[in-house]
Amino acid sequence: MDTNRKVDTAETIEEVSTSEVELASRFKRLLSTIVDGILIVIISSGLMYLTGGLDTLEQGKELTFFYTVLIGLGTVFIFFAINYKLLLEQGQTLGKKLFSIKIVNIDNTLASRKQLINRYCFIFFPGYVPLIGKVFNILDMLLILGSERRCLHDLTADTRVIKV
Repeated sequence: MDTNRKVDTAETIEEVSTSEVELASRFKRLLSTIVDGILIVIISSGLMYLTGGLDTLEQGKELTFFYTVLIGLGTVFIFFAINYKLLLEQGQTLGKKLFSIKIVNIDNTLASRKQLINRYCFIFFPGYVPLIGKVFNILDMLLILGSERRCLHDLTADTRVIKV
């Protein structure tokens, strides 16, 4: 950068932000999501086992919407309880820690509690809306193919995922 040239503050921040860190690869983000997804399946299956939901499914009956929402809320609560300290102190879930990546603000500082809640609520809750939720989740994931490697939940929370 030419030191005699007057530089716009936003340009300087952007140059510093992108040069100091390396974005997490799409592959590592996918693998960390799979690990976290397996944890979510274990949690929700355990809750369904303890509350009789698996017996209901085994009998060929459909689960009620209310039951599904309660299992979803319980799963999210337990997932955050497991990952809470890691998320706040290191910007990582178990999956992200396993693959040495973390969630940060655009300025590369740790994401705030509010940003993390926004980010994860934006992922979890729309998925429970029949049909529309699955389409939403696919669109969210497809945005990672952009040059910034940021999904829709990253854009709404003003975060990105970088290598540790």
